[in-house]
Amino acid sequence: MEVLELDSLYLSKRILVDTDECKDFVSGGVLVSNIDGTIKRIFTSQEEINSWMFRSTGADVYDFKNNIIMSGLIDANVNICSGSDLEDFSSITKAASAGGYTCIVDNPMYSKPATTTLKNLKAKIVEARSKNSLNIDVGFWGGVTSDNHDELIPMANQGVCGFKAILNPQDSYPDFSHLTKEDLKKALEVLEETNCVFAIKPDIELKEPIVPENANLKDYNTYLTMKHSSMEKCGIEMVLDLIKEHKMKIHLTDLSSSDFAALIQKYRNQKTPKQSTLSVETSLHYLSLASEEIGNGKTEYKCSPPIRNGKNKNQLWDSMKMYDFYNISSSHLPSSIKTKCLIGGRNRGNFIEAANGISSLQFGLPIFWTECIKNRMSIHDVHQLMSCNPAKLCGFDKNKGKLKVGYDADFCIWDPEEEWTITKEAALFKNKICPYFGKTVKGRVYATVVRGYFVYDANRPNETDEPIGTVVLKKPMKRCERALRFTDDDNNGDDEL
Repeated sequence: MEVLELDSLYLSKRILVDTDECKDFVSGGVLVSNIDGTIKRIFTSQEEINSWMFRSTGADVYDFKNNIIMSGLIDANVNICSGSDLEDFSSITKAASAGGYTCIVDNPMYSKPATTTLKNLKAKIVEARSKNSLNIDVGFWGGVTSDNHDELIPMANQGVCGFKAILNPQDSYPDFSHLTKEDLKKALEVLEETNCVFAIKPDIELKEPIVPENANLKDYNTYLTMKHSSMEKCGIEMVLDLIKEHKMKIHLTDLSSSDFAALIQKYRNQKTPKQSTLSVETSLHYLSLASEEIGNGKTEYKCSPPIRNGKNKNQLWDSMKMYDFYNISSSHLPSSIKTKCLIGGRNRGNFIEAANGISSLQFGLPIFWTECIKNRMSIHDVHQLMSCNPAKLCGFDKNKGKLKVGYDADFCIWDPEEEWTITKEAALFKNKICPYFGKTVKGRVYATVVRGYFVYDANRPNETDEPIGTVVLKKPMKRCERALRFTDDDNNGDDEL
């Protein structure tokens, strides 16, 4: 006999389902098994709901009226910065849950330690699992540097969702080096054996850096001139030239310049025997901000590549409407007031000295949805770009990214019509520096559910369930298992996960 009392029912007049029979809004309910936190059934009529409720007296029923229930958001490009005072697993997952995210994937750089070895990956997994600190699920990218090629297959076998690399020495630091062209060639040869996604931030350093004479370092246009779009274009061209001889999954991240579209189309029109598949990603700030609105000394807007002008932003949206982009991310990267040069002193407001990065993860959904409204894109597009496709990219699409029977009961519940103003007081991430404070947006998240448990509820923010998040590891592909030839000499019984 069915154990009805252990199930929970989530009701709404607007449920965005994704089944073989329907891929649209339905008025009904999502039945969740409280045994394993998966979606057990989707009701599409009042009769089905009434029948279940008649047989399930006392069961938990949550009615969200006209608010949308859709699959939880997934951000595949987040700098958690664990091990630093900038952010930690607890603060970032709380902020993410308040934004409707049910899973985020940690970038390999900007953490202590950086995720560049099997040992460091295991240490990061242990840290994430300790102290019951995860509000939502967390996955990991492995890092590719100039000297860690022997670590890539072991990390793939341990469960990273893929690998990431940078090409610009200005973005590198001692624990995470950039790749030269020769380094990239070697990395491609190694990673081709793993069948993992290889994500590359493609901007490179110009041979002759552009430094304006007598430049005002507090003027954003000075920084913008030094980060010309040709840096991105040259890097993309180099990557595309190398990957056409490899059969693998390549993903370009943090694209800021609209110049990418023609290059990508040209590559896809080529036919070579071992051509890689290619997908591209941009970030919230490139789609929502423009250089014209950045005043002198406003270093909270600084990121790399930089936010470009309004014309470029409109062209990115043209590409968005053509579905050139596979997914949208926050590229969340926190900084302190000091490193952002926002405190007194000679360097206050200095765009050259200020740290890169924008913190926006918590507000990603309303930021993107506000711009979608202006550009006549739909909630279905939001679902595809912020939930379904990121799940596929990271290899989590067997149980995440859709409202479908058997999938994790991960929900984002929100009102797309509500207008509100983003405030500093609302921010849950640690360093409250963000260019969106004071901006009015549409779309407010009211609840976030992970495997049937409330991890955020706007109506009772201090009464949500205990942290339910877990570390999400990808099973190794068969090709990776065949290629695995290593002994973990440093490992002992205490290090087993």
